[in-house]
Amino acid sequence: EYIRKTVVDDFQEDYVVDLDQKIEGNPMFPVKAMYNLEDDESQGIVVINLLPLLSHDFANKGAEHTTEGRLVSPLCLSPFFRLLRLCIEDEFKGNLDEIDALLGCPVYLTDLDVIDKMNSLSRQEREFLCSLLFFTINWFREVINAFCMQANADMKGKVLTRLQNITWLQSLLEKCLAESPGYIPPPANFDCEQQEVPPSTVAAVPAKKAKKGKKRKKTDAKNSSEESSQIEEQLDTETEKTQLDKEPEEIGKPSVNLSSFRPFFRELDLEVFTVLHSGLLTRSLLDSEMCTK
Repeated sequence: EYIRKTVVDDFQEDYVVDLDQKIEGNPMFPVKAMYNLEDDESQGIVVINLLPLLSHDFANKGAEHTTEGRLVSPLCLSPFFRLLRLCIEDEFKGNLDEIDALLGCPVYLTDLDVIDKMNSLSRQEREFLCSLLFFTINWFREVINAFCMQANADMKGKVLTRLQNITWLQSLLEKCLAESPGYIPPPANFDCEQQEVPPSTVAAVPAKKAKKGKKRKKTDAKNSSEESSQIEEQLDTETEKTQLDKEPEEIGKPSVNLSSFRPFFRELDLEVFTVLHSGLLTRSLLDSEMCTK
């Protein structure tokens, strides 16, 4: 219990702030709370303090120190949450009601329309946006890993929404990476000594070969019997569909394949496949707010 309390307190102090709390520091972009799934504001809403932490990280070339002298880095956000989740699961026999607010709470990002103006941004600003998207996607991936096995219908709906959020954010990340050649993402997994560096060149997609509603072939897809690889490929496919539904004039611009950046994403657990069974649920079984929309 002492370990659990310490982990909870440290995570809350380092990465969670109240939505109505004043933002400290000088963020690189205007801060905006996004992807909020909570409707009840009577008890107050917490938010993941991602963009301010990342701004401090970029400005000072390193993590921020707390008053106790601990290092606070956005690199530790997802791994720290995984540790927190495991502590809660162990103490409450798999029940995550103690931290369910983290499933639907918003994240401090910025207005992502700025991605359409990448050409007007400096290299540092472009790389900042790339890192911001990587951290956000990895946060949502770890949140899905945590709550995918919960039986509560409200939580199931929010997990499905987070999967949709990931699909959309990955399509935005492709745009950012296409405008940021040579960018190396922050590490997401720490169980190996050396990270695999993605190719620095960006290939252009020929306009005459791209047709709306038609999937592109994956040249680097591997046959795998592991279910985790299958769900990764499904997310990649959804991202490709989003990309192919763009306006005709956008086709032919430089593009990237996120499969090359897979080492920089948090792995989805095999249990995430239980989310696929949610399609068998009828709307009457979901919460009255219909949070799956």
